[in-house]
Amino acid sequence: VVASRALRPLRMLAERVRSVVETGNIRDRIPQQGRGTELDDLIVLFNGMLDRIEALVNAMRGALDSVAHELRTPLARLRVVAESALAGGGDTARLREALERGMEESEKILTMLTTFMDISEAETGILRLNRTGADLGALVADTVDLYRYVAEEKGITVESSVSGDLSALVDGARIRQAVANLIDNAVKYT
Repeated sequence: VVASRALRPLRMLAERVRSVVETGNIRDRIPQQGRGTELDDLIVLFNGMLDRIEALVNAMRGALDSVAHELRTPLARLRVVAESALAGGGDTARLREALERGMEESEKILTMLTTFMDISEAETGILRLNRTGADLGALVADTVDLYRYVAEEKGITVESSVSGDLSALVDGARIRQAVANLIDNAVKYT
């Protein structure tokens, strides 16, 4: 009787853990006994773990919603380009232009997916950086040159002004990606 009574809170904890595992209901929390025992410490840790898991699941849902939202626009544009090319007949120049625009949109989609995966890796702590010596001024200038044509189409002038030697030990691809994101946003929303 004494052993059964002493193990009752432990059985209750095991039952709740089993319920969470079987149902996937991570909102279910275990009430504390309020006795300040090791079992209460275990309950606090378990509830804290459920809080962290719930926060991660909610963050993942938000990220997936964001990915879906961000991908809709370029996918819709890609579809419009393909549909207009098909409807336009056999004009070679028009088909070539449609293919080029389709390739640009697919490149945007791939860039977005890569960015989202990089963000995910960074948030989980598995992002690996390949640090090498890089001339940051040249890196910025090269990235600005990539966006110069797009900016000019919108009537925007993009310039880089870097003075002196700005060498650093960085992951050049990641820095280039960050600068490209900044420029791309500036051109889009200016």
